[in-house]
Amino acid sequence: MCGLGLHLDPLSSMVDIPAVQRAWTVGQRGKPADVVVLRSDWPFPQKLEKGEILNKVQAVALNPG
Repeated sequence: MCGLGLHLDPLSSMVDIPAVQRAWTVGQRGKPADVVVLRSDWPFPQKLEKGEILNKVQAVALNPG
């Protein structure tokens, strides 16, 4: 049960997990505007370990300085 009185079945909300995702990466030190790169080929975790969760992020804010 969740706080709203709804029974949440974790298996009923499972979806296909893609092989890759977009990710902001930093490969070296420096000014964010120079070192932060948006990659479209970042591997998506295919198996979660015990105690891990997978969140879908709708939007983020990034200030590259």
